[in-house]
Amino acid sequence: AAPAGLAELARRTAEWRRSTHGSDPATRALIDAGLARAAEALAIDPESAWAHATRGGLLVLRAGLSESGATEASNHEARVAFERALAIDPLLERELRSQMASLGPQSANRK
Repeated sequence: AAPAGLAELARRTAEWRRSTHGSDPATRALIDAGLARAAEALAIDPESAWAHATRGGLLVLRAGLSESGATEASNHEARVAFERALAIDPLLERELRSQMASLGPQSANRK
């Protein structure tokens, strides 16, 4: 689906931009745009494991740029998105392992 691909492109671009430019407005805009595309992809196909995983990755990025309270909320949302992606497609675990590890020990002990 096109929205899922655009969400993933925004995630990867935001990762690159964060590493080269830090927490600037353009990085935040890429994350917001990616989250909007992920929401579109999930509206089209709520069972898209890749869209859930991409949403989780974008939320991890957003948490890294946020205040502490917003970070906790974004990390929780990311954990839920990753767990949903893995419930749909357990084969994504290897792909998501490092992103889930960045959320702390709770994500490593999935239910």
